[in-house]
Amino acid sequence: MGWTATFDVTLSDTPGGNPPADGFSFNYGNIPQGDTGYRGFEEGWGSDTPYLSVEFDTWMVGDAEHGFNVGVDGTDVPGGFVNTDLITDGQTVNASVEITYDPTDGVTLTVDDGGGPIDVFTDLATPGFVGDDNYTFNFGARTGGATETLLIDNLNITTAAAAVPEPASIALWSLLGLVGVGFGFLRYRRKK
Repeated sequence: MGWTATFDVTLSDTPGGNPPADGFSFNYGNIPQGDTGYRGFEEGWGSDTPYLSVEFDTWMVGDAEHGFNVGVDGTDVPGGFVNTDLITDGQTVNASVEITYDPTDGVTLTVDDGGGPIDVFTDLATPGFVGDDNYTFNFGARTGGATETLLIDNLNITTAAAAVPEPASIALWSLLGLVGVGFGFLRYRRKK
């Protein structure tokens, strides 16, 4: 199953406190409802269940590992990390996010912080991940030292259903199927 998720996000950091921390993730997988046990939060869901994670890591601005990331089952996918400052001390960032997962093409992430859409990832392969219609979606987040505020608004998830023939096509195929059964029946009767 493919899908597209859109949402607005506000990240805000208290000036002069701890560095911005830690970020959030948008996850899709075999995630049990009501499970509040420790998970990776901004690093995804955890490694004990199949899942896909799109990560927004704000910890340690200027460090080697912060920014955008895509992971499968707790492991970063090749080419799925973009090191960039998402927020700095005392800053507030508002952005619109669009994440698309296509079972064939992978993940596309577009972020617009008011300066126009930026394609962070386009058709990023997610090796080893296979979606399922029974999988669920969730956000994981934490704010180290309680200095960062995360607000999510206007969440919309649209799934891409498998191609289904239009009703006229279904009726035609049903009719042709009945005609085929009728011919088979007539052929069978004549042999006796």
